[in-house]
Amino acid sequence: MFSLFFILFSFGYSSNAVISPYLGYHYMDQTRDLNNAWELGAYYTDQIGEQLYLDYNLGLVLSSVKSSSEGKLLLAGGVNALYNVAKFGRVTPYILGGIGGDVGYESRVGLNLGLGVKVKISNYFEPRFEVKNIYYGNTLGNDTVYQIVFTWPNAKNELEEAFNKNGKVEKLDMKINFDSGSATVKEDYLIALQDYADFLVAHPTLKLTIKGYTDNAGDADANKQLSQKRADAVANALIKDYGLNKDRIAAEGLGDANPVETNDTTEGRAMNRRIEASIQ
Repeated sequence: MFSLFFILFSFGYSSNAVISPYLGYHYMDQTRDLNNAWELGAYYTDQIGEQLYLDYNLGLVLSSVKSSSEGKLLLAGGVNALYNVAKFGRVTPYILGGIGGDVGYESRVGLNLGLGVKVKISNYFEPRFEVKNIYYGNTLGNDTVYQIVFTWPNAKNELEEAFNKNGKVEKLDMKINFDSGSATVKEDYLIALQDYADFLVAHPTLKLTIKGYTDNAGDADANKQLSQKRADAVANALIKDYGLNKDRIAAEGLGDANPVETNDTTEGRAMNRRIEASIQ
C-alpha cells in the first residue's frame, strides 16, 4: 500500500500544493487487538479542479496491544479525492473518498469515506475538521478517524507584490463586489481586508485611499452617492474590525466612472460594482 502511496505522491507533485500537519484520534474496530490512539502526521494537498483536490496523508498512530499492553507504533496513510460541496461565508463543507490504512501490527488497507469542513480564518490560515471511516470489509470491520488539519494556503499577496514594484500602489482591485443597489460588504469579502490591514501595520507611514464604483444603471447622482457609501463601508470595516487609524484611510465615491467590464451584460455590471485601492 505505501509503495503505491509514494508512487502517487511523486506523480502528483505540484509547486502549488500545500503540506499541512494534522492531529487526529484513531478509533480501532472492535475486532482489532489494538487500543484507540492519537495519530500525528501531515497532508499533501494539490488542487486538480475548481472544487476538487487530491489529498495524500502519512502519519504515526501511537497505539498499544490490548492483550499485552505492549506499545505499538503504526504507520498510517491514504490517498483521497476531496470535493468542496458548497461555501457558506468562511465555512466550506466537503466530502472525500479514496483508500487508506495502516501497517505495523494487524496491517489493514480499506476504502476511505468521509466528510469535513474548512474554516477560513484568514487568507493564510484555513484549518479543516474532518471525520473519515476506513472500511476493511465485512470480516475486518472499519476504523473511524477524527482529525484537525492545520492548513496554511499558498495565498499570493497581490498588494505586497504591487507595492514592491514601484514603492506605491496607484490602482489595485480589492476584489470586493456588491449586489445591485447595495453598499453592504458581504462576509466573504471581509477576509480579503486582512491583507490590507496587515500591510498598513507593516508600513505605518503609508495611507490608503479606497475608491468605490457602481455600474451605469440608474441616475448618475444616485450612483455617485452609492459609490461613496460603498467606499465608506469598506473603510469603516478596516477601522472598526481591524483597528486601523482613521487618519490613514480615505474613502472616495466615483460613481460609474472607469468601468472595467461592459455594462451591457449582467456579469459585466457585477464586476463594475467594485472597490479599488491606491496606497502611497
